[in-house]
Amino acid sequence: MITQLRNPQTQVYERFKSEVLSDWFPWNYFKGDGASPEYYSHTILTRPGYNNILCPVKSSDWFTHANEVLTEIFHHNDISVKTVYRINCNAVHHTDGKASPIHRDHDFPTKNLLVYLTAAGGKTNVYAGDVMDSHDPKEDDIITFGGLHNMNQPEPGSRRVVLVCTYEPTG
Repeated sequence: MITQLRNPQTQVYERFKSEVLSDWFPWNYFKGDGASPEYYSHTILTRPGYNNILCPVKSSDWFTHANEVLTEIFHHNDISVKTVYRINCNAVHHTDGKASPIHRDHDFPTKNLLVYLTAAGGKTNVYAGDVMDSHDPKEDDIITFGGLHNMNQPEPGSRRVVLVCTYEPTG
């Protein structure tokens, strides 16, 4: 269910990672709601359906840079992409140790791509019926999967930062 991809770790990727992890990268804070832990988010490409918008919308000056990184990753792994629906950076700190709710990112079938920009732990779990597949991330790991998923919080005292992309492959 989870496929680990190769990270080309180009200069474009390293620069993007450095910027996202910098002290000046802009984050929006979302307070936990009892089911989801609190987290920080930077929306780069807003998902369709948000505020009744029919198509993804560029939401950040980091769009071009994130697109370059994703293009390199997809090309390096021979993945042909029809459409990208969402690009986001998420940062989670350990709070109460609870996993996030099991969810899908869209109401229609897509694939998810996660790029782990830190080595903080926080497994990603993917579900298909009664079967669960987990990935225990290392810094610079990249995975792709489809369907229901959730994440565990990172190790205490650490920050789990990921680049998230939802997409539709061709074919």
